[in-house]
Amino acid sequence: MNFKKLLSPSEKVISIIIGLGLVLYPIHSKSLTFGSSSETFLFLPWIGFGLILIGLICLFDNKWGEFKKYIGPKVIWIPLLVIVGSAFARIAIDPSAKTFASAGLFAIMFALYVGARKLGVKILWAFLPVVVIEAISCIIQGLVDHGYRAGGIVTSFRDIHHTANYDIATCWLILGTCLFLGFNKGIKLRYLVLVAAALYFVAAEEALVALVCLGITAIIRKDISKKVVPIAIVLALCLSVGAVFGTTQDLYNETRYKVESLVTNNVVDKDNPLYEGYTDPLDRATTGRVGVYKDTIENTSLLGHGYTGTDFSTATPHNLWLICLNDLGILAALSLLFLTIYCFWKSTWKYVWVAFLSLAVFDHYLFTQVFPWTIVLFALSMTIPIEDKIFNRGGNDGNKERNPKT
Repeated sequence: MNFKKLLSPSEKVISIIIGLGLVLYPIHSKSLTFGSSSETFLFLPWIGFGLILIGLICLFDNKWGEFKKYIGPKVIWIPLLVIVGSAFARIAIDPSAKTFASAGLFAIMFALYVGARKLGVKILWAFLPVVVIEAISCIIQGLVDHGYRAGGIVTSFRDIHHTANYDIATCWLILGTCLFLGFNKGIKLRYLVLVAAALYFVAAEEALVALVCLGITAIIRKDISKKVVPIAIVLALCLSVGAVFGTTQDLYNETRYKVESLVTNNVVDKDNPLYEGYTDPLDRATTGRVGVYKDTIENTSLLGHGYTGTDFSTATPHNLWLICLNDLGILAALSLLFLTIYCFWKSTWKYVWVAFLSLAVFDHYLFTQVFPWTIVLFALSMTIPIEDKIFNRGGNDGNKERNPKT
């Protein structure tokens, strides 16, 4: 056995390893965790992180010159280093094991940024297969667990104490699908139809916001064709057939209450124990998010209060930039804000960035649960140009230049 070759895999093999790690990292599901409710023996995010780390070690082992070669433009890596530096600076005020671990995580995420630039879009290979599996699981769960929002296989199923995490399912179905645009020349219509049907059963308000933003983007970019019709038909059938059986009403009543709270400037469904204590219609419409936003801004700290990681709750700021502000402080938050605006403006990956920004407004997972995706997006969207059309693709696929620019 050639151990030297085994320990020095090709970039193709490394891409497979890191790509698998990227899709395992965000999967928080008790159904896929071996162990009792009080003890975890196998946590998929640990495995995902381990695969990412192993891939990066193989990629940059004794290759510091390669690391510097693919670090990219200063306008990207300097703000990223500010974020990493903020994580390390927190050690001075909180030298706990968690702070050291968080600093190490951010250092590895910076290495992932460089690694993604070197490997290119090959590391996105696993997104479509997992999105398809997640979409099918959401549809099955929605049909079986009638009237409850589906989270699919990437999150724990609903029980008497907790609902399924349908918000992370939204991220998987929308952002995961858009990311695959970078890997492939396009997305086959059957996959978009499948995702549309799954999103009906997910029924998250975040999904509605993202779909509206993506729809407006398609209209502005004149990316409309007859291929939109099957998707519209599937959504119309889901809504109408679901209405006959009461599924649509059960899934979207909460959305209706939130909209009514905003329109009437009155707290609707105030007797629901889940929303007891809400007096502000805007807070009711955002499920308490606005109140947490205000608290986060009022308690701003130069170096934040420590990285949240997976230790999130209803008191966690459900906003990409505010959770960065809460966790790592002002400089890190400003750097992240600059990066997202700059990449959105300069990148050709418009659909991906529209999806990213629309999901970033009302949730934290882009800085926590799927943070490696954010890093990879910073790397690839500013490295490899794509046509980024879905329905009205021209003759030039825009993907002839598939290798990272150095």
